[in-house]
Amino acid sequence: MDVVKPDVVVRGEIVGLAAGQPEYRILIVEDQLENQLLLARLMKNVGFQVKVADNGQLGVALFQSWRPHLIWMDRRMPVMDGLEAAKRIRELPGGTDVKIIAVTASAFTEQRVEMLDGGMDDFVRKPYRFNEIYETLSRQLGVQYIYAEADALAAEEEVLLTAEMLAVLPQELRRELSDALVSLDGERIGAVIGQVASVDSKLHKTLLHLAENFDYPAILNALQTNQPVT
Repeated sequence: MDVVKPDVVVRGEIVGLAAGQPEYRILIVEDQLENQLLLARLMKNVGFQVKVADNGQLGVALFQSWRPHLIWMDRRMPVMDGLEAAKRIRELPGGTDVKIIAVTASAFTEQRVEMLDGGMDDFVRKPYRFNEIYETLSRQLGVQYIYAEADALAAEEEVLLTAEMLAVLPQELRRELSDALVSLDGERIGAVIGQVASVDSKLHKTLLHLAENFDYPAILNALQTNQPVT
């Protein structure tokens, strides 16, 4: 299949979809509730239409009834896995037109080859990172975004969070932050991050930036690296 390459790399905070584009329908086929909610939030936040299926069989049925432009397809699921679901979709009317993106926790090259040979157009690795998700949509569908106005240098600056930066937080606050992120409750996450300001204002700013861009995995990874929350 032809790959539509974006005119620009996704940078800065995305606030919506540029005018004059199709009303993109995005199907999420994923059995883990937390991943469903996070992906759906990333999609809805900028204006995509979204539906969710928690196994491959339901994903095939929703493809037939809803005809999405793109499918996020988890590799491993109960009832029917992602490879089998992709194979069946490709055999259906319109099945060669939809973009199917494999979602996997694996880093093994042979599995990437297997997924691409199995009918996937592309793949992303868990945990999800907002910029990779949006760049994949742009690469596969030619999606164009509207960005928040910001200083050019600030927009290009990569926000990094390390376990050492989080070490200044009391253990209880780190536990509250981890629990809030797992809940995917935006109000709760904001409240906990607000408490960080009194401990470390720079860390508060970093956490706030990541949370506002739904990059929860980056925070969770830093919490879990050398700083276990018990």
